[in-house]
Amino acid sequence: MDYKSIQKALMLKKLAALFFSFLLVACGGGGGGSSSGSGVVASTLAFPLRQININQLENSSSAPFTVSGTYNGYSVTGSGNITDSRLMRDATFEGKSALKQTSTITGTITVNGQTAPLSSSDTTYVDPNYVLLGNSGNYYIVYADYSIPTSVYVNDTGTLVTGKKYASSINKTLLGTLTVTYVVEADTATTALVSIILTDKDNYGTVTETQTNQYRITADGTSARVKFTIWTNTSTSKGTLVLSF
Repeated sequence: MDYKSIQKALMLKKLAALFFSFLLVACGGGGGGSSSGSGVVASTLAFPLRQININQLENSSSAPFTVSGTYNGYSVTGSGNITDSRLMRDATFEGKSALKQTSTITGTITVNGQTAPLSSSDTTYVDPNYVLLGNSGNYYIVYADYSIPTSVYVNDTGTLVTGKKYASSINKTLLGTLTVTYVVEADTATTALVSIILTDKDNYGTVTETQTNQYRITADGTSARVKFTIWTNTSTSKGTLVLSF
């Protein structure tokens, strides 16, 4: 079983989350619990995405998770922990002044009755205004310039940015693109559900993976994880993995 491919999928899940630096942890909150279900209320409040981004980047965090789903026709289970450092100053990325945050995943995963360790890390770079520049880990990602919405409302949607994916910082052969979008959905009178969706395409424009990070957010700038879903469809990897917190 190709455990390294699953590890890459679990680290790539960070890319959409890192766009707003939500990652897998609550910003000032605990576990997110389930999505709202019945009794949904469309809040009229403004939700400060940019401030949530800043709050998360400036604080270290750690969160446990469990894994379920299927991979290449096999059942997948597992558990682990993701740890994110506080922002470190005095870094550079593609010749630009940057701040960096390192994230590490540890744990175990079981596929078709076989258990193997999970171990992976990557580094995310943002500019002095907390705008994501890129990512260095399993892949090397460089994002175009963009701006984070100061506030969003229920039913807001949009395309935020497209990044280019390379094998490494040295090997700049283009592997494809990653487009980040967002959707804000109703939850309660004082909260909303925001999904940050990363769509991965190869050089032929074929969608090979989607990653959906859903969070419950509040108007005072806090957030709580709800779930993360990875769908992948390549010549070597097919399936859906769900991380629960």
